[in-house]
Amino acid sequence: MEPCTGLITIDGVNTQEIGLKDLRSKISIIPQEPMVFMGTIRENLDPYAHYHDEEIWEVLKETSLDDAIRDSPWGLETEVIIQLILFR
Repeated sequence: MEPCTGLITIDGVNTQEIGLKDLRSKISIIPQEPMVFMGTIRENLDPYAHYHDEEIWEVLKETSLDDAIRDSPWGLETEVIIQLILFR
């Protein structure tokens, strides 16, 4: 939705001066609670398939998760399983 008055700037860039597709692809919301979605490691890290394997592995290395994923026989195709635990 376009603002009725004023403007929205991010890092000094007026958001109305760039295309919506570009804007949406360059920003994201980081929730306070860590969250993953069902699917593979690759799908969780690169849902739009924009990055090469080497780039995904570099991110995993920077977060110290690369060894854990390499230990899986499926690598980046390892399925993420969500387990919900409720405490009363």
